[in-house]
Amino acid sequence: MINYIATDAPYFENWTGASIDSKPLELYDPTGQKLYYQFSVYKDNKLIGIIDIGADK
Repeated sequence: MINYIATDAPYFENWTGASIDSKPLELYDPTGQKLYYQFSVYKDNKLIGIIDIGADK
């Protein structure tokens, strides 16, 4: 993600200067298995994006 932001890749132009919340939301399926981590991206105290990372090793 940092590479996309640093290189002004398409759709990430507005992410320059943004920060990623270091504490993700953990999302589970109905059986209790962890599915993914959801990181919020903020710029000027406004949510501008979300990064989902799969929890499966």
